[in-house]
Amino acid sequence: MAESLQPLRVMRVKQDSVVAIEYTIRNSSGRVIDTTRGRRPFIYVHGHDEIVPSIEAALAGRGAGSTVQLSISPHEAYGERIADALRVIPRHMFPGVELPEIGSLYRAVGVDGHITFLTVVDVTSESVVVDTNHPLAGETLDVLVQVVSVMESGHAAATC
Repeated sequence: MAESLQPLRVMRVKQDSVVAIEYTIRNSSGRVIDTTRGRRPFIYVHGHDEIVPSIEAALAGRGAGSTVQLSISPHEAYGERIADALRVIPRHMFPGVELPEIGSLYRAVGVDGHITFLTVVDVTSESVVVDTNHPLAGETLDVLVQVVSVMESGHAAATC
């Protein structure tokens, strides 16, 4: 046996920690919306608004191996659906696309860097009607998250 024993320090999720998580997100009917299953864990820096705030809050203080399950209301996730969020955009704004398909998802980046998701709901010869609600707006999300690892932010370069 060793001459002396030293306590093992378990890293906990805190501000600026680099956290690797595995997750599955389902809507209220149980359909999988997103998952890391079959992929690498998702890595984020805690406290920098990189994930949904209520998930980030639930992970604070957790260590590797911790599992969190929570239900997130639309208000806490991507907001309620806004009824008047339809916009008409000229077809020429979709370069490289001959005919945008109904249901297709696009991402628009404004001059200020703000990202808006657009879902095509109708196409005419001159224009495209898009819904500017986030695709998950109005959805209650059931989230299962497991913390895979937690590192100090200075160690992030070794894993990225």
